[in-house]
Amino acid sequence: ELGVKIPTINTNYYSLLGTQLQYRRLYGVYLNYVFAY
Repeated sequence: ELGVKIPTINTNYYSLLGTQLQYRRLYGVYLNYVFAY
């Protein structure tokens, strides 16, 4: 069970980190756009 549960937790954790990084990039681009104009 542990061998099955741990990989699923890791994949969920990494995908969650990936979405957070994407949101940060979008937010940074948005802020740059607002401050530039």
